[in-house]
Amino acid sequence: VELTEHDELDALTRVFGIHSISRVVEGSAMTLDEIVRSGEEIFRERVRGKRFAVRARRVGNLARIPLSAREVERALGAALLPAAAGVDLANPEVTAHVELLEGEAYFFPERTPAHGGLPLGGEGRAVTLLSGGFDSAGAAWQLLRRGVAQEYVFCNLGGETHQLGVLRVAKVLADRWHYGHRPQLHAIDFEPIVDELRARTAKRYWQVILKRMMLRAANRVALERRAMAIVTGEAVGQVSSQTLQNLSVISRVTEQMILRPLVGTNKEEIIRSAEKIGTFELSKVVGEYCDLVPRRPATGAALEVIEDQERGMDLSLLDQAVARRTIFDLRTLDLETLAPAELE
Repeated sequence: VELTEHDELDALTRVFGIHSISRVVEGSAMTLDEIVRSGEEIFRERVRGKRFAVRARRVGNLARIPLSAREVERALGAALLPAAAGVDLANPEVTAHVELLEGEAYFFPERTPAHGGLPLGGEGRAVTLLSGGFDSAGAAWQLLRRGVAQEYVFCNLGGETHQLGVLRVAKVLADRWHYGHRPQLHAIDFEPIVDELRARTAKRYWQVILKRMMLRAANRVALERRAMAIVTGEAVGQVSSQTLQNLSVISRVTEQMILRPLVGTNKEEIIRSAEKIGTFELSKVVGEYCDLVPRRPATGAALEVIEDQERGMDLSLLDQAVARRTIFDLRTLDLETLAPAELE
């Protein structure tokens, strides 16, 4: 990638599949003397008063690169030594990197770590249940890093306020981490479904049934979008609906593969990840709208009991809600048009 001297490298570090970024200077590599002259000019002030090492390697068709990496390391190291505090091959303060190609050399003093992973889209597409909190955004990021392109499904339980909070989180994910992909967010009004489950089912099972209804909604979108999996931010034991028993019952509602990348993660780790991703400040103010049962929720619901409870519900309400959903193109979305002053 060609950059000006003042271009920032930060955006490149957020392209998944890139392990590290190095700002390089090109020079001639026709002779050993040319490499040493260029390297000495580039690295002399960087090694001054410090312990250093030179690391060289040949890249490309080795038969057409007459110089060996070892002789470049020795010659350039000898030229830099008078300005430095000494050579330290084990733990250098400064490393002078040289890559030898056919007729030219790349010189760079440092590497900026990137996030690695796999190029986005290389591992197919998934649908992610996004609530706006720390967990679902963290789960999305983990699978973005593994090359899984994603669409987001948002089951709205809190009206405009909830939707705005989730869109802000989704916008960060889209703008910072979806390079090479244009994700959409599918916003589904879940209030009719919540009203129905409150009217037709026992209170202690509301949390488990609600999560099953959300998976049903995500499954419908996944089928439309030809997605291969559904992603959730669940972690074992974090809340009442996330016991192993309840997760098992929740999962049975769909044959679609369910991915839970945070399943063994502590909350503190999830929050640290949110800070790295850039969603922490936004997620911490999104309300917890899906907590329907403040006291004594079922922590070990039986599948047959839950299925019996659901038989009394009108599941066509879910089909209607999915059909009426609002779809946002996150990369082009202007949040200012969705945030009236009185809501702020």
